[in-house]
Parts: sequence; structure tokens; C-alpha cells
Amino acid sequence: MQVRPMAASEALQQSIMPEALYDPRINIEAGIRYLHRLLTRYRIPRELLYEAYNVGPVAVKRGRRNPRYAEKVKKYTEIFRRLSSRTAQAGTSPYVYD
Repeated sequence: MQVRPMAASEALQQSIMPEALYDPRINIEAGIRYLHRLLTRYRIPRELLYEAYNVGPVAVKRGRRNPRYAEKVKKYTEIFRRLSSRTAQAGTSPYVYD
């Protein structure tokens, strides 16, 4: 994931040096926590999650939509739909891969 140091610090609730984000474990944890924070704290709908991740949750909440993200939002909405469907059928977490 590509996570900005400020977003990582906010998500992990501790100060993060930019160099630390080169550690995949820290980077992925920060990214996942940041996405979770967008969904819960800012109450960003899943279909706008990609856009909020890129332009910031405040801009998305204020309705400052960027038309160039429309196709990507459509693509990611389909990915979430398929992932949810597959998870429901298998009865497993969508984040566990064989």
C-alpha cells in the first residue's frame, strides 16, 4: 500500500517516521487501519473508499467528487461485491488466502 506518514501516524495512533513505512508489516497494518478509520470514523461508504483514500475523507464528505475516479470507484465496487459474495458462500474471512 502507499500510505502517507501523516495518515499512518493517525491510523496507528503514534508518530511514524517515513522510513518505517518501507517495512511491509508496518505499511500494511497502517493502510488497513487507515481504511478502517475511513469506514468508521468518517463513515465513508465503501463505494467512495478508494476516492477518500486518495483525496482525503473531508473532501469526499463535502461532496468534492473527482470525475476521474468514477471508473475506478465502479471497478472497486465490483471487487467488493465479488469478495463479499465469495466470503458469504465459503463462510470464511475474505482476507485469508490459500
